[in-house]
Amino acid sequence: MMKLGLLVRSQNLSAEKSPNNDLGIGKVTELSYSTATVEYFCSIGQRLEKILPLTSLSRVRLPPQTRCYIQPENQDTWIIGRIFDWDEDKSLYRIDLPDKKIALVAEQEIYVRCNLPIDDPIEILAMKGQETPYFHDRRLAFVRCLIQQGAVSRGMTGLISANIDLYPHQVEVVRRVLEDPIQRYLLADEVGLGKTIEAGAILRQYLLDEPQGRAVVIVPQYLREQWLQELENKFYLSDFLSEFADRVQVLAVEDVDRVSPNAALGFLILDTLETLFGKPGPFQVISAVQLRPEPSYWFAWCQSAEIRKQRLIEAVYHLPRPLIVYATKREDVRRWQQDLLRAGFKRCAMMTGESSTTERSQLIQDLRERRVDIVVATSAFGLGVDQSDVRAVIHACIPETIDRFYQEVGRGGRDGKAAISLALHTDEDLKIAKYLNEKSAITIERGLQRWESMFLKKEPSIDGRFRVLVNIPPSLQLADIDMNSEQNQAWNIRTLTLMSRASLIEMDADRPPLIKNFESKNAYQKAWELHRESRFIRILDESHLKKQTWEQKVEPIRQQSQNRSYKNLELMREALRPERCISEILAEAYTIGDRTIPEQRKQVIVSRACGGCPVCRKNRESIFSGIMPAPISVWQNPKLFVGKELERLLAGDKLMLIFYESMEEKSWKRKSPQVFQWLTEQGIKNLVVTREFYSTLIKEPNLISDAFIFLFEKYQPILMPRIPTLIFHPPGKAIPEKYLSPNRTSDAPLIIVLPVDTADPSRNDRKLIDIFPGKYFMFNHFCTEVNL
Repeated sequence: MMKLGLLVRSQNLSAEKSPNNDLGIGKVTELSYSTATVEYFCSIGQRLEKILPLTSLSRVRLPPQTRCYIQPENQDTWIIGRIFDWDEDKSLYRIDLPDKKIALVAEQEIYVRCNLPIDDPIEILAMKGQETPYFHDRRLAFVRCLIQQGAVSRGMTGLISANIDLYPHQVEVVRRVLEDPIQRYLLADEVGLGKTIEAGAILRQYLLDEPQGRAVVIVPQYLREQWLQELENKFYLSDFLSEFADRVQVLAVEDVDRVSPNAALGFLILDTLETLFGKPGPFQVISAVQLRPEPSYWFAWCQSAEIRKQRLIEAVYHLPRPLIVYATKREDVRRWQQDLLRAGFKRCAMMTGESSTTERSQLIQDLRERRVDIVVATSAFGLGVDQSDVRAVIHACIPETIDRFYQEVGRGGRDGKAAISLALHTDEDLKIAKYLNEKSAITIERGLQRWESMFLKKEPSIDGRFRVLVNIPPSLQLADIDMNSEQNQAWNIRTLTLMSRASLIEMDADRPPLIKNFESKNAYQKAWELHRESRFIRILDESHLKKQTWEQKVEPIRQQSQNRSYKNLELMREALRPERCISEILAEAYTIGDRTIPEQRKQVIVSRACGGCPVCRKNRESIFSGIMPAPISVWQNPKLFVGKELERLLAGDKLMLIFYESMEEKSWKRKSPQVFQWLTEQGIKNLVVTREFYSTLIKEPNLISDAFIFLFEKYQPILMPRIPTLIFHPPGKAIPEKYLSPNRTSDAPLIIVLPVDTADPSRNDRKLIDIFPGKYFMFNHFCTEVNL
């Protein structure tokens, strides 16, 4: 019930109903039937009154350390203190006052500043409303410390306030993302360089900088608990920490966007990236895809399971450790672990999809501390595991796709040192791989059956959407009725995704439940379960329940995914008994073809690399590492010469721009060779020019007799000596933002000659000349300055 003197805050209603809800905390001074007069305390000498609807007001409980103002009766001076706590029994605030005094004060006697800034502090000083020097001195020291920390962290306070060890490359990644006005980034560092830390630091800084900001983290189901712990322990981000409550959500979305869990996903991933990051466009693919060179591949066919057992145990005796043994089925993992334990390998553990988060974390810890050096696992031992020094990976199976094989092999040699991949396979393994491969894509009959079951129990929404449950069995048949596992839920989600790709339905997002809307954690968790076990969809094709529609629209997409899966299995079979280098097989698996519709996209080519394979050993070919850059000579300490006139024009800057109107102007044609000659005489020794202008320069070699000439089309800054440089930027070419960076690593002057209509590289809706803060000249003005 609203009473006079209570502290209130206006709720976030529409601007028409409540235009003053950003003023913060106020005090109720008058009440009527439907409205209240709220007084906002701006300062001791300034108050502001607003009439607001009662329905928009909510009572405020002041948190500890809130600064408050009290004016004792019969006194002209104000006392400033800090809220300590609320005494529920006495309905009074306990307030800490100067000189270590304590007071119990009623809410009606307390004033709290609103959100309006103080225009003139003189008024407060005249009325003796300032705090004591005690607070000022200590706050000043604290503020100075904050300023120093902010300078060290370059303004990224989320880094130094997180419980992490900082590395320069991670700080640079965080800085680059946060300073970009358009923050659409894919973090794709090498394995082990800390992508999770980078993502967490960016997330924490974002939430600190944006008090109203929200974030969603999407991870596989079995990693959700691990991510929650990491975010809470390392970045202090949690659903249940008051500062970030309801602002960061960790969602478990298992295989939502994958029609087939084992298909080659190159096209699907690239299409997804284009959908998420391609607008407003254009979407450009810049690829430097290289296969890992570390593993040395060995394959051995075994006539029986018993022979394979003998060979595997013999291999474990001789191979370096830590090592991982992969099997396809959980029962095989348990059997292999028992075999290895009986053989005397006591530091042997196992992991499958049934392993709990606690068991998983303990195994990783044991592996890092060398209490375990052999892990027997299914493919579940993968995501979220980063053990850099695994020396060998053994496959006691045939993976159903080359993609799964290559991912699991990649668990070895992450520290860049030598690693071995050994595959021991039997004919029975091939049958299992075929079965899993064929099972990877749902048939349209089974898919339609699942959809009918989900749609039968749909719940309509007022906006035309439907909520469908994804945890229900596909039918009421005896074999299906008890099917309520996570695997069943995953198949239902894949069915919906397949229908979405066929344009039968549209899968829509629904806001996750917020903890503040629930009285208990238990109720919140139940709401989360319902959220996780249902999807909102919109019908796009009214014939979605007809088999003919599925045959015409769904089957082509399903078949496309199945064909990719078949191809992956064939490449896996070829790798087992290869007739070509394994790098060629892997390159074929990961190369993405070009595309002309809906928009043109270039082919993504994979650079081959081989750390040793049966074919290369047979042909006595050395290992090779593809496109890894070879060491090049770097011009670290060149002798610089800059003429006095050029130094005068630069005026201490290292970057100068010269804008020209048109290359067709008579003054440009007549004076440009002279300008280039003058600049070379003033110390410019690198000339980067177009092929057309190069033809002009070489006709008069005396103009540039003592300079390096680089063609603009083949310009590579890393290969150039770090001496004074001129870049002639042709019309129609966007200028890279790094050219204009004040943090250039070279101290040598850089002169850029470019068209006057060149766009700002960070925003193409404005010209560079209109916003460039450094030294620049128009071409004719420059000629006048140097007497040309």
